[in-house]
Amino acid sequence: MLKKIVYLSLLLTGCSEHIPTITKEPIQDLATIPQTMEAYTEFMKLARPISPSVYQESKKAFFGPWLSNEFIYPKNVIIEYNDSFKIGWGENLMPHDPSWFEEHTYNANYDAYASAKIPAIIVQNTSLRALPTSSPHFHHPEKAGEGYPFDNLSAMSLYCGNPILISHYSRDKAWALVQTNSKTFGWVDARHLATLTQKQQKELMNMNWGALLKENEPIYEGSRFYDQTKLGMLLPVKGNGEIMVPKKTSKGNLEFFTTRNLTISLKLLEFNVKNISKISNQLLGKTYGWGDYLFNRDCSTTTKDFFAPFGIWLPKNSKAQIQASGKIYAFDNMQESEKLELIKTHAIPFQTLIYAPGHIGLYVGQNEKGPLMLHNRWGNNTKNGHITGRNVIGKTIISTLEFGKELHHFDQGIGTFLQTITAMNVLGATSYNEE
Repeated sequence: MLKKIVYLSLLLTGCSEHIPTITKEPIQDLATIPQTMEAYTEFMKLARPISPSVYQESKKAFFGPWLSNEFIYPKNVIIEYNDSFKIGWGENLMPHDPSWFEEHTYNANYDAYASAKIPAIIVQNTSLRALPTSSPHFHHPEKAGEGYPFDNLSAMSLYCGNPILISHYSRDKAWALVQTNSKTFGWVDARHLATLTQKQQKELMNMNWGALLKENEPIYEGSRFYDQTKLGMLLPVKGNGEIMVPKKTSKGNLEFFTTRNLTISLKLLEFNVKNISKISNQLLGKTYGWGDYLFNRDCSTTTKDFFAPFGIWLPKNSKAQIQASGKIYAFDNMQESEKLELIKTHAIPFQTLIYAPGHIGLYVGQNEKGPLMLHNRWGNNTKNGHITGRNVIGKTIISTLEFGKELHHFDQGIGTFLQTITAMNVLGATSYNEE
């Protein structure tokens, strides 16, 4: 009898160690809330025109790396950030050897930080990396939210046409450390950027830039495939309507080829029902990508790319976005009912960001279920006994602020998004609701 008890105990213990940390249980919101923008036309009608001052601020932010040759972050911050990657796991799910970090840190050549100060432009869609390597850096791959696809070196994607400022090059010249127009820094494959003259900077800043309106439309240089468009991409447009696509010469300088065969708005979009629907429909359902991994989007890139065609240029990462220029409302020490009332009273559909530390979404409007938001989400935190995990959503959805709360192993300790939100920001409207 004792042997049977011991065997049963071992069996149960063994099972508990194999509780899945990753689950894919459908959440109720996806079944009960329409996942097509046509259902939200009435909310779109409540959007307001964009203030002219917002366009001016956004233009300054977009060309920011060319307007100043000063770097936002001091050298010691860059090095401290670099040091955070000493311990990690690679693409084979095995720990990196210490030599891996030492090799890439040596190649980074941080002694040369801010020595070049060269204005440049992205000529092909690329990834901004935290170290000068395409190899990934994961935290413990057996823990939820720490292995694939959470490559810690993937900072964001940079689209063709993005202005940047080069700090310096890696020792092997294969990478450039750059400051972006999203108030971020990181390493770019040197093949994907071109340097430009002061004359070119001035000419480009005085030109009209159009917003690309179709995701993943092929860009051809003549008959040769060159790249793909991304929502959120802006390119200069000539007076005759020709789109100027930047490319790199054999000497590394900037030149252009022109095309007319792209879906583009020759001016920034008006904030109306037709355009809101056109942009948001293309974002809805898109695959989640941590740090824009594999050119997918995370939560902040989704909101950033939504607003870009309308002339609102947001920084990257949710914390910076909620602090962007707009009417900011704090939810400090508020009960859930008070948060809901504040959102109902002051939020403007499709012009309001709702934020909790680590996540951000776009307010869609209010129905019988309460506030709805469009957001790109990896999933819900779960907890089964002492084992934490994630229930994966993995795409852009429209949901309530309590998405996934019905899950059997929903982590009540962390709580719902509604419980954790700390602020909202009404962006770009010509006027705001005031009490």
